[in-house]
This record gives sequence, structure tokens and C-alpha cells, in this order.
Amino acid sequence: MKAITIISICCACASAFAFAQDTPAAATTPAAATAPAAGASKLGAELKPGLGLTDGKWGEKTPNTKAEYYIAYYSASWCPPCRNLAPHSVEGYNKHIAGQDKVELISISFDQTPQAAKAWAEKEKMPWVIYPRDKAPEFAMKHAPNGIPTMKLIGPDGKVIAEGRDIAQLMSKVPAK
Repeated sequence: MKAITIISICCACASAFAFAQDTPAAATTPAAATAPAAGASKLGAELKPGLGLTDGKWGEKTPNTKAEYYIAYYSASWCPPCRNLAPHSVEGYNKHIAGQDKVELISISFDQTPQAAKAWAEKEKMPWVIYPRDKAPEFAMKHAPNGIPTMKLIGPDGKVIAEGRDIAQLMSKVPAK
């Protein structure tokens, strides 16, 4: 069975700011921390622990690295459309992604501070892994949008299959096998 992961990033000005960063995340990661998890998919091997809520507590969180399809979810707490979309995204995640290995959601935050991302994640009860933009997986940043909120379904070959703002719609594009 194939798996999917979702990743997140926000607004046109945020995307422009993210590309102003000239230090790739991998350059700051110790070599020992870069070893892929056993059984990781090709894209999943790029995923390192991020931040997130586990049992209501904020801290390091590891995404499902066995997923073969990924939905990258790009957003920020200061973006009004992102704030409006967040409850629907949490509902969509819980209905279509949680509890199965075919799909994983990871978010790329364009918040200015980790504290802003944390406060928003706690308020909305976001269950997925969140990466600050400077620590986002390369395959997600390669497809970063010009505006947020945006979600992109990325296939095993690293190419975008579909994009939008609705998890159910993106899930309908995932092959059955």
C-alpha cells in the first residue's frame, strides 16, 4: 500500500521571504540526524523530525516517512485566509488522513517565530508535523507556491499531481493502489 504525506506554507509575501533564506536546512543538520528511517519511501527519507503536538504537548514530532505521496500544506498564523482554512484542514486531516499509512500531512510554516506557529497549532489543535520554512524538506520547498494557503499533492517521483485548499479533493487524486 502506498502512503501520502501533507506539507504546509502561506501568502505571496511569505513565499518571497522564504526564498530570501540562503542556508538550506540540510546544511545545518548534523550528519547523524540525516539517516533515513528504516522502510522510508524515497521522499520520506528527506523528512526529519519537525515540531508538533503529541498528546496535547508541543515538542519534536516525527512524520510518517513511509508515505509515498505527500500533501504539502503551506501557511502562516498571520495570514487571514490561512486562519480561515485551518479548522477545515484539521477536520479534513482527521477524516481522511489520520490513522492510515497511505497519507501524511506536514506543514511548512511561514510564521516569523516558532512561538507564533506553536500558539496557532495549539489553538487549532493541528495534529500534523510543522516545519519552519528554513527547515522544510527540499522536495516541499521546490514546489513552494506564490501565495498561501496552498496544499500540493506530491507523487513518489517528486512531481506535483494536484493542488488546492481541500484535503478531500486532493485525496481523490491519490491512486487506489
